[in-house]
Amino acid sequence: MEITKDPRRVVVEGVDPEVDDGRFPIKRVVGERVIVEADVFTDGHEAVSCAVLYRKEGAAPWNEAPMTELVNDRWRAEFMVAEMGHYQYTVQGWLDHFKHWSRDLGKRIAAGQDVSIDLLIGAQYVEEALPRATGADQDKLRGYL
Repeated sequence: MEITKDPRRVVVEGVDPEVDDGRFPIKRVVGERVIVEADVFTDGHEAVSCAVLYRKEGAAPWNEAPMTELVNDRWRAEFMVAEMGHYQYTVQGWLDHFKHWSRDLGKRIAAGQDVSIDLLIGAQYVEEALPRATGADQDKLRGYL
């Protein structure tokens, strides 16, 4: 499965919370959740996925919280303020080819259409994802082949 992260095709806007387009920090206390919402969409009918990337300022790795679709291209995720300090966060969106394939496969099955080609495409996605997967995920993918 190839996940294309093409910023020219996915639009992220209306990020909340933010103060003055991100020029000033929002305020939270230790133990409080930061609930992030954003409008994330593409210029076509492909499926998108998105996540909030966050970290304590100065930390090397970014943490990732997958976003859940609400309604009308609005998405939400949250993360916890674990310790005192400044945190950074951003919303990242991408075209999700597997999600698009899966959604359309369900529609074709429901309509009673021949899905033999679609199943071959799905098998190709699994084969492409297998080398990147580890542990239980890799075992689960092998079971699909």
